[in-house]
Amino acid sequence: MGRVSLRQIALRRAVRRVRFFSALVYLEVGGFLPQNSMGVCRVPGVSATSLLFLCARQALRDLLQNRYLRMGRVPLPKSRDWGWRVLDDLPDHHWRVFMRMSRAAYAHLKQLLSDHAAEGTPPRRRRPSIPLDVQYKVALFRLGHYGNSAGVVYASNMFGLSCGAVVSCTNRFVRRVRRLADKQIVWPDAERRKELADYAWSTFGFRGCIGSVDGTTVPLAYAPSYQPWTFWDRHDRYSMHLLLACDHDRTILSVTLGFTGAAGDPLVQRHAEWQRQPGRHFAPLEYLLGDKGMHRTARVVCPYKGNAALTTENVNFNFQLARLRVIAEHVIGILKGRWMSLLGLRCQITTEKDFKAAMDWIIACCVLHNICNSVGDDDAEVVDGTSDSTEDVSPASQTAEETRERVKQDVLAFMRATGEFKG
Repeated sequence: MGRVSLRQIALRRAVRRVRFFSALVYLEVGGFLPQNSMGVCRVPGVSATSLLFLCARQALRDLLQNRYLRMGRVPLPKSRDWGWRVLDDLPDHHWRVFMRMSRAAYAHLKQLLSDHAAEGTPPRRRRPSIPLDVQYKVALFRLGHYGNSAGVVYASNMFGLSCGAVVSCTNRFVRRVRRLADKQIVWPDAERRKELADYAWSTFGFRGCIGSVDGTTVPLAYAPSYQPWTFWDRHDRYSMHLLLACDHDRTILSVTLGFTGAAGDPLVQRHAEWQRQPGRHFAPLEYLLGDKGMHRTARVVCPYKGNAALTTENVNFNFQLARLRVIAEHVIGILKGRWMSLLGLRCQITTEKDFKAAMDWIIACCVLHNICNSVGDDDAEVVDGTSDSTEDVSPASQTAEETRERVKQDVLAFMRATGEFKG
């Protein structure tokens, strides 16, 4: 079950009290219970039950009008020296530890956000009390850390802000970066696809390969309150599914979201935009490389499985395919290694709006990955990005068989010509 705040517990108790005392009042008015007059506040005829009902109703109103359960909170001592002054004076390697990107990448990000804001709606007249630079740093700190380090309380102490301000800064930054997805996560045009295909053909022998695709799960730190059983994956945890298509330069080309961790790669693949509309994304003979968990189609070439993978030619083909396809696993490892909040997303999913907010968080991390990759900021921690998907058992079409056979013959001819063929 999802966690319930103390305020929610108090609200439920107050509602039960109001319903209980209102039922007693109805019974008294109907004559089913004897009326006990007390003459409260010099008003004769007021029964004890009516008084308790009025008190319970007023208590419920007070709870509904107040955001917090305890309004008399004691202010906590905080300092802004580290987040507002010390952080900018740190060396580059220390800066990268906290902000998860280089200073050059951060300057490029700020320029992109300012240009996008200039093209969009005009800002509000009232200037924000927290500078935009500090807001960006707070959000990057949370996106780039995992566990308690990504928590609201920890970030509020580091930057000297209230918990509400930390949440507002993070949500505002995620929304702004999310709007950059249309320009940062784009499918390559025909000229760029030809460059990618030429690289795969001249280096690995895959004629027409423009990238690779792989799926992963993003674990949730908290159990969802909205249909939690649909988020339970085969690793016995709550998660969301993420399907990424990337090119040979580790740039993310497509992000497919909207499925829980219980969904497999083949199901998510069928709903990917490049799978539903292949004519708009691929030229003839162009395709992606996938692992054993992907569904094999005319646009996704996968390795051989089972007994078919034991022959000499298929062993060499699978080996060469893995050399090029592993880039997709590298992208997932870099993405989760740099933006470590994806190792345990601290989003409480209670409504559909929360689910969309979690997807925006994931897309924002993918956008930041492409921004860092575009400026050559590839010095990031890497976690294990090995695919954890199960093998796809659905039969492939005849076109998929012909495509893989054609690709295999090209690869084997390349390996024999370069002396890489073994057996």
